[in-house]
Amino acid sequence: MQKVAVQTSPPADELPIGRRVRLKGQVRYGVGDDLAIGYAVDLSISGLGLIGSQRFAPGTRVRVLLHLHTHPEEVLELIAIVRYSSRLRIGLAFVDVSVELERKLLDCITTAENISRK
Repeated sequence: MQKVAVQTSPPADELPIGRRVRLKGQVRYGVGDDLAIGYAVDLSISGLGLIGSQRFAPGTRVRVLLHLHTHPEEVLELIAIVRYSSRLRIGLAFVDVSVELERKLLDCITTAENISRK
């Protein structure tokens, strides 16, 4: 029986560009209104790594509701493309991010970096 390689992390040329920080936060994600609960493990201005039970094929466009610890009263709604999916982790790349959402993501990243330095 021939062995088949399974990709468990994204190729280097598909990694989102930008500062990436470890992050803990609840995420709801899925297609349309059918959203699963997951947990963010890292965040960059261009994407998100999460742990969750719902899997999607790479290339799938998903809706993401992100609860940021820097703005607990606010939920950010983003659209993302699945870059990779393994048993343990899902990698998402954000698309069509507005300037306002980008600013909020950057604020969260900066806050998380400052917390980790303490």
